[in-house]
Amino acid sequence: MFKNILYPLLRKNKRGFFVIFFFSILVSLGGAIQPFIMQHIIDNAILASNINQLFYLVLISFFLAIFVMLMSAVNEIYYTKNSMNILFEFRKIVFNRLFLHDKTFLNKYHSADLMSRVQGDISELQRFYTDSIFSLFSTIISLVFISCIIYSYNIKLMILILIFLPIEFICLKPLYPHMQNSTKTMRESTSNIGKFFIESFRYMLTIKNLGAKEQVIDKLDFIQDDYKNIVIKNKKINLLFSQIPAFISLLGKTIIIAYGGYLTIKGELKIGELVAFLTYFTMILAPVHTILGVINNFPKVKVSLNRVLEILPKEKDNIELITKNFDLSIKNLEFFYSNNKIFENLNLFIKEKSKIAIIGKNGAGKTTFADLLCGFVKANNGDIFIGNQKIGKNDYINFSLYLVKLEQSPIIFDDTLKNNLLLAKNNASEEELIDSLKKTGMFEWFKKLEKGLNTNILESGANLSGGQKQRLALSRLILLNPKIIILDEFTSSIDEKDSTWFYENISLIFPNSTIIAITHNLNMLSYFEKVYLLEDKTLKEYKNA
Repeated sequence: MFKNILYPLLRKNKRGFFVIFFFSILVSLGGAIQPFIMQHIIDNAILASNINQLFYLVLISFFLAIFVMLMSAVNEIYYTKNSMNILFEFRKIVFNRLFLHDKTFLNKYHSADLMSRVQGDISELQRFYTDSIFSLFSTIISLVFISCIIYSYNIKLMILILIFLPIEFICLKPLYPHMQNSTKTMRESTSNIGKFFIESFRYMLTIKNLGAKEQVIDKLDFIQDDYKNIVIKNKKINLLFSQIPAFISLLGKTIIIAYGGYLTIKGELKIGELVAFLTYFTMILAPVHTILGVINNFPKVKVSLNRVLEILPKEKDNIELITKNFDLSIKNLEFFYSNNKIFENLNLFIKEKSKIAIIGKNGAGKTTFADLLCGFVKANNGDIFIGNQKIGKNDYINFSLYLVKLEQSPIIFDDTLKNNLLLAKNNASEEELIDSLKKTGMFEWFKKLEKGLNTNILESGANLSGGQKQRLALSRLILLNPKIIILDEFTSSIDEKDSTWFYENISLIFPNSTIIAITHNLNMLSYFEKVYLLEDKTLKEYKNA
């Protein structure tokens, strides 16, 4: 992932990195000089009773602090901008790759779990890689500056400081496996809470209708108690990670104060040098803790990396489907779930511009058949062709121009009417959008809208009737104008009047498209040239249509 996704992103933003590195050098240098100036204020001004030197050094210290503050603020702004660019681009790349998955992937992972991975885990990875680069760079610069200054004071104290540096890592290393397991459990528990609320909000009326509110509240209590226990356990581990370095720092500072005080009493170290040295000790611990923080984040990052890799499909080449022949051919098709065979040796030829219907009992595999044509699931054996181009296994970037499925519950987004229509054709003009509404009988409704195309449609089309939702979905299809249209029980949730309108007009609206209607409505079969019965794992022509 780092080589294929993150490294190109970091390289793309290299100019921003150079700016940040430049300001980091200025900030680190300015911060490193401050205790040095303070040492001279104490030893060469205050203790030497030199008022001119005092005011001169205080002014230098003041303006240097202002300079460091300004450089730090500019650096923070550049860093935030660069970091957000990388995060958003990283998230977009992963999100784009997810479209390569088929239907089995979406059935396997809950939307809340995917959201947790795309938001939380990707953010964790982005923070680690970008923060690590900036932090390690600033740390190395600070360590070099501070080490040089400390060396000039007393080499024995410098060696004493360096002894403490690896001790923290040695003490924390046994905790890494516990941190990794705790982080993984925490992420999974967070996803479970997301799942609960997404489903509860979506089906709140159903829960209320069943009188199941108390059971759902009890489930919430159980989920939250479990989450609380996991958070507390995670907090304990995090406290160990923070307190162990704090204790070692305190121990080191105590020893250095004692030993430095001893050297001062003996006259081997000046008071200002001791004060400066203690300040540098605190300053040198900050970059050391930064390095340890990067190392200590490995368990968390490993969890996030595994969770993102788990949902990331293999990268595929962008392939376009190109054919001038739109006959649909299905040859020796076989498909099964586990040991349950759905289709066996299924063969079918559909001439382009044909209008056919497919009927069959519930569970016969009608929707699965449509999913196979769309490539939402892959056949175990056999081939599907549009013209002479094989489909069903390859992911073509322009596939929607050739074949589209309309389902019984159209997906309507919480967005404007215009944006819901533009999903099918993002460069469509307003005239085209309105014309598509006219063709589906939605124009009279549209004329009554105060905001017109900017009218907001609620999630799942909550402010539309069932028939209006279907017509809106059909309007989108008009803009797309695919060569093959699959209607999967498209009229099952609307009244007979709207159903009749659809079957009467679908051929008129799409005269040059192949129409494949999957339906239970036997009264509408007269609108089709041929009818096929899905039975005994194959398709047979329905003679009594």
